Amino acid sequence: MDKSTPLPLLFPVKSLAAGLAFAFISTPLYAECSAAERAEMIRAGLTAQEVKEVCPPIAESQPASESQSQPTRRSQATPQSKEVELKRFQIGLASYSSAISHTGWWDDYAFSGLAFFASIAFNDNVAIRGLIASTEEKDDTSLSMDTGEVSLLLGTGLATRGGKFYASIGYFNDEVSSKTSYYDWYWDEYYTDSADYEFSGLQFGIGGGYNWTHIALDLWLNIKDSTDFEDMFGVEAAAVSAGLGISGRF
Repeated sequence: MDKSTPLPLLFPVKSLAAGLAFAFISTPLYAECSAAERAEMIRAGLTAQEVKEVCPPIAESQPASESQSQPTRRSQATPQSKEVELKRFQIGLASYSSAISHTGWWDDYAFSGLAFFASIAFNDNVAIRGLIASTEEKDDTSLSMDTGEVSLLLGTGLATRGGKFYASIGYFNDEVSSKTSYYDWYWDEYYTDSADYEFSGLQFGIGGGYNWTHIALDLWLNIKDSTDFEDMFGVEAAAVSAGLGISGRF
């Protein structure tokens, strides 16, 4: 010890140096400390616990950095897009008409009446529709026709809200009944003659309409295979059918 330095001044200088070292080192709280800095603090009079408080190990400060990075990852999450609602089923009523034209000498036939139809859509592009109809000939009330149809619809907008358009292929069956009543003067009695005719085959069509949330409007036109009609009439023939329907969607 240098005898020129007064003994009472030695301890205040040591305490001041320790305080300055503590303030300097602890300014960036939780900053990393080198081995030399830790040794300097110990020489300045700090205990090992105080050094640890000033310069905590890196492993202890790691969770804080991890917790700070968590919100960043959550903020990068994007909301999922809303799925389009599909309504796959339709049930409704339609105004239904069938026309049979031919090259014979007698008049063409035109039937009209009501139809009940239902459809199921597998997706927005494929659906199946079934229909049953009961119609009468507009000029000859003795003729009536019962019709059944099953069609595969291929198009767009079949199960979603908005406009729709489709082409179709299917099978039809028409049963025409003829009932004629007459009076026999000799026997003074009324008689009724009846006959039934059946026509069936493939049909091809187009259609379209609009789907609202719970209601749908459909319009379609089918061209029927005329082979059975030509065999019946013995002349060239053509047959078509059309429908305008309103239905509920669910």
